[in-house]
Amino acid sequence: KLILFFMYTATIILLIICCIVAIISAIWFNCCIRNNIQQRINRTMGSSRNIIALKSIMHKELHRFMRIWVQTLVPPAITISLYFVIFGSLIGSRIGEMGGFDYMSFIVPGLIMMSVITNSYSNVASSFFSAKWQRNVEEMLVAPVPNWVIVAGYVGGGMARGMLVGSIVTLVSLFFV
Repeated sequence: KLILFFMYTATIILLIICCIVAIISAIWFNCCIRNNIQQRINRTMGSSRNIIALKSIMHKELHRFMRIWVQTLVPPAITISLYFVIFGSLIGSRIGEMGGFDYMSFIVPGLIMMSVITNSYSNVASSFFSAKWQRNVEEMLVAPVPNWVIVAGYVGGGMARGMLVGSIVTLVSLFFV
């Protein structure tokens, strides 16, 4: 019985020591993290740095999809043309009017929004994937730039591609409506 008592006591003492070590290490870690965050905030406080970083990321994104415009801007126009031919001409003649509009005019806003949303999302997703694949996402995360600036730059590039594709699709839809 005495041996069991010492084993239980030793176990309890070890648990208490482990808890004390865990608490001390958590406090120390929290102080280091808080100090690191404070230093990072102090480094990135300049709004001019954030604007420069945002412009740089957006410029890189615009340059990326404009460099391969045949792959990023032409396929949406071809896809929408096929939608107009298949759904508009072949099926639309059988459906007739929808809410006072002919079927071709009825599907135009949906097709424009479909292409804008698809291309905006694919731009941001492919940019993040290529940054991860090329291992330059670590360089951006280590830079003294807040995360929201990085995300805003990628989203801004996606919005620019979406607006460009939306205007191209709108011009293509004028030929069919």
